[in-house]
Amino acid sequence: MITESGIHSPDDVSAMRKNNVHAFLVGEAFMRAEDPGEELRAFFC
Repeated sequence: MITESGIHSPDDVSAMRKNNVHAFLVGEAFMRAEDPGEELRAFFC
C-alpha cells in the first residue's frame, strides 16, 4: 500500500506506518522546505 498525498509532517508518516503503510509519495512538504534534505531526515529518521 502506498499513500500518495496528505503527508505534511513526521506525525503523518508515523500515523501511516501504524496502519501498515510503508511507502510514501511526499512532494510539496519538501519543495516548500528551506532545506529539503533536512526535512527528509526529520520525516523518516
